[in-house]
Amino acid sequence: MTNKRKIALITGASDGLGKALATVFAQDKVSLISVDRRKQYLYELTIPSPKSSGFQATALEFSLDKKT
Repeated sequence: MTNKRKIALITGASDGLGKALATVFAQDKVSLISVDRRKQYLYELTIPSPKSSGFQATALEFSLDKKT
């Protein structure tokens, strides 16, 4: 069984290179898991991506900084 569905996990998705990659992948109908520490920007990124356009978008607020 093969699954042709494409999914991308993008960190730092609310700005810079991460945002540019998320935009390009969304245009190519790649489902997105967008991770960033700034939740308000992530929702702006994922709101214009309805399921009817052939992909899904999920936003996760999370910091990947190693803080001990």
